[in-house]
Amino acid sequence: MLFEICGCIPKAISHIIWDVGGVRTDKDKVDPRICELTAELESQGIYQSFITGRDAEWLINMEIQPLKELGLFKMPHAMWLPELGLVHVDYEKEDFYIEPSLANHSLLQKKIRDELKKLSHNKETVMPWATAEGYGLSYAKRLDANGKAFFVPHGGRSIEMSNYIWSEYKHASAAYEVWRDENGDFAAIGQDELLHFKSIIQAKLQELHCLHDIDIFLLQSCISLWPKGIDKAWSAYQVLQSISERTGISAEQITKKTLAFGDSASDLPFSSPKNMPEKSIVFAFVGPYVSWQAYENDSELSRANVVIKSNAVRQKKDEPKGAKVTLEIMNYLMEKNYFTPL
Repeated sequence: MLFEICGCIPKAISHIIWDVGGVRTDKDKVDPRICELTAELESQGIYQSFITGRDAEWLINMEIQPLKELGLFKMPHAMWLPELGLVHVDYEKEDFYIEPSLANHSLLQKKIRDELKKLSHNKETVMPWATAEGYGLSYAKRLDANGKAFFVPHGGRSIEMSNYIWSEYKHASAAYEVWRDENGDFAAIGQDELLHFKSIIQAKLQELHCLHDIDIFLLQSCISLWPKGIDKAWSAYQVLQSISERTGISAEQITKKTLAFGDSASDLPFSSPKNMPEKSIVFAFVGPYVSWQAYENDSELSRANVVIKSNAVRQKKDEPKGAKVTLEIMNYLMEKNYFTPL
């Protein structure tokens, strides 16, 4: 088995909270067998919440379109929440809208976003692939996190955060994404350099009088900016409240029938939704040992009720097998009849 049970799984699971990347995906593609299980759970009336820090376009391409290819054109029991729920996706229309309560937040203001974008590139340092053709070897081909190609000049005007591209796909949060090569791979940025880049962003936010409004998070693949207080504990609370409003069942009761999946420490707050008791949702950790080890003594881990974990944790292995582990866990839970509609 690729996983071990280390706690009490709810006897009746009626709601799954999914992180997407690294949990349902393998090499940045959703595992088709997981899609099939997702469709089966929908037919049983099981609620599923898809929560990711990635953007709406990525979530639509990664999850919604493959599910529709299976003939699943409606998912009334599913919620699609890119940017941690700051953005909502309409499954049928493949359209999205920003959480209305954020309309006046500083991070959504065009002037502020334009100034932040200038920290990483401008028209002289980054050009869309089509417009830069003919410049030859003086330019390198680079991809953003969504696979869109750009030409990046060797030398030329210096910008300190040239390792990154500002994401044009984020609408309520913001991100500086590490450039990918033509294979979609990226070089990790060292911790000292990350902290230096963070200080540059903080100085700009201070200059724009909005530092107090915004949290900055450092990841291997990006530096992300969020309205203050937004994390996956907030996201979990939002989906619980939404299901409660739909069904008339209290959020507290729904937590007892919820299982969350994640592959990194940033997913662990799913287990302790805002405004609710800590560890009220059980958690399946499907990530590699390095993701677990880095936060073993972190306060976030103490907020999580981990009841299933990948064997990579026990074996101290770092292979990214998240989707394979997820698939095996889901097959086990379905075989043992754990899933029951609300």
